[in-house]
Amino acid sequence: MNAPGKRLEELSRFSDLLLLIAGNPATPPSVLAQLARESEVEIRRAVVLNPNTSLLVLGQLVGEFPEEFLRNPVLPMLNMVKPEFIKELPFLAWASLLRFENLPLPWFQQLKIDSRYQRNQAAIWNLLGLHVIQVNASNRPVELFSSSNTRGTWKTALQAEMKRDLLAVAQPVTLSAEDELETFLLLGLLVPHVVPMLKEQWVQAARSSEKLTGRMLSSGMRVGGKTLTQLAQEKSPLVLSQVARHPHTSAKILRRLASSSHPEIRRAVASNSHTPTEIISTLLTDSQASVRRAAVGHASLTAEDHEIMARDEERTVRASLAALPFLAKTLLAQLAGDPAVTVRTAVARNLHTPLDLLATLAIDDQAIVRAAVAGNPRLPIILQSSLLNDTVEVVRARLAGNACLSEQSANQLVQDASPVVRAVLAANPCTPMFLFEQLRQAGEMSVWRGLARNPRLSSEMLTQLAQQGDRSVHIAVAAHKRTPPDVLRELAREGERDIWYALASNPHTPLDVLESALRPTDIELWLRIFNHPTMVRDNRRSFFALLNRKLQQLIASSNLPDWVRRVVFQYYAALPATIIEPFASSTYWEERYLVARHPHTSEDLLNKLAQDGIVSVRMAARDALPDR
Repeated sequence: MNAPGKRLEELSRFSDLLLLIAGNPATPPSVLAQLARESEVEIRRAVVLNPNTSLLVLGQLVGEFPEEFLRNPVLPMLNMVKPEFIKELPFLAWASLLRFENLPLPWFQQLKIDSRYQRNQAAIWNLLGLHVIQVNASNRPVELFSSSNTRGTWKTALQAEMKRDLLAVAQPVTLSAEDELETFLLLGLLVPHVVPMLKEQWVQAARSSEKLTGRMLSSGMRVGGKTLTQLAQEKSPLVLSQVARHPHTSAKILRRLASSSHPEIRRAVASNSHTPTEIISTLLTDSQASVRRAAVGHASLTAEDHEIMARDEERTVRASLAALPFLAKTLLAQLAGDPAVTVRTAVARNLHTPLDLLATLAIDDQAIVRAAVAGNPRLPIILQSSLLNDTVEVVRARLAGNACLSEQSANQLVQDASPVVRAVLAANPCTPMFLFEQLRQAGEMSVWRGLARNPRLSSEMLTQLAQQGDRSVHIAVAAHKRTPPDVLRELAREGERDIWYALASNPHTPLDVLESALRPTDIELWLRIFNHPTMVRDNRRSFFALLNRKLQQLIASSNLPDWVRRVVFQYYAALPATIIEPFASSTYWEERYLVARHPHTSEDLLNKLAQDGIVSVRMAARDALPDR
């Protein structure tokens, strides 16, 4: 407390000391003014409580910390020596302070005797007129919007009040693009019926983070037709590709995107199952093989189309055709004799390839073709035996992963000299369980990783692998459905991103583990967790709590975007109380009024609002209390 101001100014270079310096009454006002701009909430709170903070800085922070301002030790002295200081407070400061009913009466008297204040500060003067002290002093009747019998009248009047108050705000919104994207994502996921009105936010997100916007479009978030039309005007190929793949994109937009100069956009149009046949017919003749390769798999193609595409000059297009189910046997036979290895490989991999063709391809001179045959689940046991001793490792590895591997073949492959073959065998659900221990004792991490991916592995062995395996083994254990919850919690403590993604893919991951994953900002992870079975069964309460905290932070720092206010005003009665209740601490009385009118606001919160300094808010809360 006896540190000189100059020394405190020097120490303010050290971030670990800022909170102490902000609370020290000896800190110079110039240093406190700098600390008032710090991002950490507790530092700004300490500045408001500091009696050495200048009135100008206090006025900037009152909107965020009204209670702390009223507890500042310098306030009684200001009331005595400089009572007119209250005239210097900005609109946001008054809007926050008027939440409290027991404000010093001299403040109102000081303002009343100055007629110039009424003329020069009309917005604040009108706001002061709504306070309980002013209403009681004038004995004028209170006209509440809720008293209107005309449907929508109170909304119109309230919207006018809110617009006026918002225009009076001098402080610009300084919300980061990341915070805004998070808020937009959470609202869109939790309240999908509000998304169609957020066309501008979709476009803004597309420009600030095209990768995440593309991920959001592909995640199944509800998107309106007008929003897709606007997004189709963007320049980002990634965003346009996701628009082209979206099931609700109109034929008109698809037709325009099909003529794009970017092959990836045309390829996305070709892969959309809702793309009209006439557009697909055009894309089948595209100059880019990747586009034709996507178009050849469209469900609208006929047998005649398949025959034409079987003569395409590009082997990758013919290979895509060869992979399609229910091709005519004659066409499969034609493709099985194709000179291109990739085409014969696709035929060998096709589950509908006849056995006689598989037998022919099993003796192909190219190992990659034989490997595709070895991995085909329709491979008969007699052909499995012929491939067991293939000299090429990849052929035996594919056979080891065959979904219909015989026990006899598995017994031979477990002795294979190649760890790659044994690792694939370890992951195969058809591998006899009595071989698991033999594979584990090998002590090879690649084999353990395969075991950890095997759905039939026991919980006991998974626990052993989690204790002895490396990072890659831990990732596989984290994704396994039989891993015990305690082991999953232990893996979550490692904090590895890939492990978190594995946990998000595991339908049996406990709720508390999923909730801990929501703390770091990772929108990709949030999207994976949102539809997790455990989270869905819990009604996604953790996501609602996350949005609640986000809104509280934005409201407290006066950084809430205007579009969020529009959503709340438009849909307040249909929104869950969890989303509405943070507005009980809003600077704007109109938003607190909406909370008081919400049908599911908690009784405790209504009791708090019933003591609000603004008469309209307190009366609405008191009217609602008897129904709780």
